[in-house]
Amino acid sequence: MVCPNHFKSKRGGDNPQAQARRKQQGVRAAEIARIAVQQISPLVAIAGDLNDTPDSAGVAALLTDGWSDIQSHLNYPKDRPGTYDTGSADSKIDYIIMSSALKAKLVDVGIERRGTYHPSLWSPFEGVTASTQASDHHCIWADFNLE
Repeated sequence: MVCPNHFKSKRGGDNPQAQARRKQQGVRAAEIARIAVQQISPLVAIAGDLNDTPDSAGVAALLTDGWSDIQSHLNYPKDRPGTYDTGSADSKIDYIIMSSALKAKLVDVGIERRGTYHPSLWSPFEGVTASTQASDHHCIWADFNLE
């Protein structure tokens, strides 16, 4: 089961109200996901643009009780772990957070960056330019063995 999320943006400023809103969203998303584990399936992921770094209150609320982000996998890129703009560590704002049961089935992870346009850092897909990029976020992915 996937619980998709999009937390409050930092666009327009990262004021205390926006931070509090993302924390509320993280706490509630964690509650819903934990109920899903108990009532629906132990294999649950919380995924989406959480608009904050792993050390923020909103994201930290999700990373408790054995839940972890795909960034914990050995194959997750260490040189550019971010998922926005140039991929720097302080731009890690997109997540696939897994229940412990789902993490046990994790096979591989990665970040697909070629839909964004930063040609000095990586080669984009053919036809992707600064004005035609698919998104300003990079596509994170995870492969699970669910057999």
